Amino acid sequence: MFDYVLVPEPSDAGLGKLSAAFEAAMSAPNPNAATDALMRVLGEAYHARRAYIYQLPPKGSEFLCTCEWCAPDVEPMTDVTHNLTVDMASRWFNDGNARSMLAIQDARDVARVNPAYAALFAPRAMQTQVLGKLMRGSHPMGTLGFDDPDPALFDELCQLMYPICAFAASAVNTQNLLRRMHTIGLVDELTRAGTRLGFYQRAEQLPPDVSVGMAYLDVVGLQGINDERGDRKSVV
Repeated sequence: MFDYVLVPEPSDAGLGKLSAAFEAAMSAPNPNAATDALMRVLGEAYHARRAYIYQLPPKGSEFLCTCEWCAPDVEPMTDVTHNLTVDMASRWFNDGNARSMLAIQDARDVARVNPAYAALFAPRAMQTQVLGKLMRGSHPMGTLGFDDPDPALFDELCQLMYPICAFAASAVNTQNLLRRMHTIGLVDELTRAGTRLGFYQRAEQLPPDVSVGMAYLDVVGLQGINDERGDRKSVV
């Protein structure tokens, strides 16, 4: 998409900001709150207009904004910036370097390189941007970025993007695993029927004054039927 840049080791000032952001994230009660805290602390530290995480769904081609922090005078753009596609970023993600980033210091130069990507800038009133990769091994999970950070701190932020993205990728991966485990625990994957845990969860959500009825079916010998006649996959 654009030529990436490689930067030197972070400065002591940058490491201090990074440490404060990691401490805030690790003190959060859950992975979702951890990414919110991470982006808030870093967004404030670098005086950005926005700080955000876009995730790539497993079978999707369009990145979706799952975390956004905005400065007090900036309108959120979560619902209107879902236009970053895999095709736009494919060359960047496939460059074989997890540390590479996009460092855009003048939005006017982008139109000459990638008009489709430049079209995303106008509704965000953005002039500069720093984007890093969220990776799981060689698999892209999404991007993490900052709009219009303080120009005096632009280079320092670039120096921190790889550790920031590595930490955020771990949190995002944990979010996805917990979401998957939650779904598996509530719905049987073979029949798509709700599990006992799912029933208990829904029952707890009912108001105490609601009257409900319930039918319960216990199939005798179902385990044996499954063992004998159920779907079996050959193991080579």
